Amino acid sequence: RNIAPGKTWLVTTRCLDRVFALTPGPMVNELFAFLLAYSAAEHGVGLHGYVVQSNHAHFVLTDHLGVLPDMFRTLNSLLARGLNAARGRTGSVLERNNVDMKEIHGLDAIVTALVYVAANPVAAGCVAHGREWPGLRSQAKAMGRDGVLVWRPPWLFFHGQSGTYRGVLPVSAQLTMELPPGVTELERGRFIHEVERQLGEREAAIRAKFAANGRGFLGAAACRSQDPNRSATTPEPHGPGTGPSPVMASDSVMLAEAIAQLLGFRAAYREARLRWADGHHDVTFPHGTWC
Repeated sequence: RNIAPGKTWLVTTRCLDRVFALTPGPMVNELFAFLLAYSAAEHGVGLHGYVVQSNHAHFVLTDHLGVLPDMFRTLNSLLARGLNAARGRTGSVLERNNVDMKEIHGLDAIVTALVYVAANPVAAGCVAHGREWPGLRSQAKAMGRDGVLVWRPPWLFFHGQSGTYRGVLPVSAQLTMELPPGVTELERGRFIHEVERQLGEREAAIRAKFAANGRGFLGAAACRSQDPNRSATTPEPHGPGTGPSPVMASDSVMLAEAIAQLLGFRAAYREARLRWADGHHDVTFPHGTWC
């Protein structure tokens, strides 16, 4: 991937073995909100939208400094430690090698990504309306505003029964939602209206499809009561040709240009890597190479 500063991404991260480790509830919600706010601020990442499902999470964000892998390493590591501490476990929680990252090109594509993320609890058959989702789910109207102060969970990384905090995390962090690149404060209202309009249409279309197929929704209460030790059993495609496109774009021309740039980056990276392997350690890797 070309991890260059200023890129906007749609990122999906998944729980190990598709376990429902992120089943919504007060503990998971307050932990994830704090760590997301801290990790994004610590690494200069601007959040535009997010949703935390029971066994995966989606984010729309802009990597201002070109350090997105660092942000997710921080988030994933602290999340695993926090959940394990709360549940008396050890080991990984999120898949290290199953993170999907799509480059987003163009404002229309950003709107599409935001709608996809916000409608995810409906598309997954969890709730009939996204606003009913009991887990973390951002709202479009939060973009471009001051954000929310979230506190470090009082139980996080305590030392035994002494109550002495033994970490280095701040007492609180600001969970702030930025307007995407290219959207000014004057355009904020129109942009948010468009996101909410398309979201309403998307959720209505999903409900109509479910009704036509005789399907219902689990409901918020059932989602909250999911066993965090259980794994999803629905089939998930694997193998060559089944993965999603690495790029989202507003139109076919922009998409073709973005894919060409990505293929050019990968070709330059392969050539540089081969030269490095041959002992030419003064080789220059292409801009955006992540070390």
